Amino acid sequence: MRALVVDDDAAFRSLVVALLADVADVVEQAADGQVAIQLAHDLRPDLVVMDITMPRMDGISAARAILQAHPSARMVFHSGTETAKKLSEASAYGVVIGKDVTDLRAELYAAAA
Repeated sequence: MRALVVDDDAAFRSLVVALLADVADVVEQAADGQVAIQLAHDLRPDLVVMDITMPRMDGISAARAILQAHPSARMVFHSGTETAKKLSEASAYGVVIGKDVTDLRAELYAAAA
């Protein structure tokens, strides 16, 4: 499996990369939606784990662009502080999970299956 982890928080991004190491052969990282779109073009990810709020381009806009080019990619959005409207909008493109580290591993593994 090829995974792309997108988050402007480098520490959280590293945590997700470490958690995915057991289930993904290739894990790429991006700090914003624009870079994610560029990386997805070459990587053709099976799984994209994306923050919703980021600088330059938010995760929902990036997900739209990635899914247009790679419709089979599974999207997992994570966020701890989004409004119900944003969470609802994100859920139209993929699964939405929290940033609670306790449940993160199980939720990521379920999304990767």
